[in-house]
Amino acid sequence: MCLFLLALMGIGPALATEPCVVEAAERFRLPPSLILAVMRVEGGKSGQVLYNQNGSFDIGPMQINSLWLPEIQRRGGTLELIAHHRCANIHFGTWLLSRGFANIDPARIDQATFWRAVGNYHSRTPEHNSRYARAVWNAWHKLMAAQRP
Repeated sequence: MCLFLLALMGIGPALATEPCVVEAAERFRLPPSLILAVMRVEGGKSGQVLYNQNGSFDIGPMQINSLWLPEIQRRGGTLELIAHHRCANIHFGTWLLSRGFANIDPARIDQATFWRAVGNYHSRTPEHNSRYARAVWNAWHKLMAAQRP
């Protein structure tokens, strides 16, 4: 596994304080620090719904786009649940984030592939994908820097 992935998987005491993040990370096999970085970039809050120009809206802490609601409902989720229950939002958001990694062999992943998968959480359009991935990388870097003594 690449060294950057090993570093990404590291969590310090402050990063491990939210049980919902740790549980989602374990369930979907993603680093807790990555989930926290995505949450920092998204900047959502429980109960928050932000409307987009295309008519969709983003929901809760991980700002899950409403276009995912049919898929979320097939898995037992509801708009009410992901809007008002932080842990449910984090779990469904992490599940969506993990979908970007679904067809990637962990033994062969490189940095470009990893960050493209992260960017897919926001958009598969290359321009938007790379901008989002950079924002998450910057947020992750700040989280990790805050953990250093």
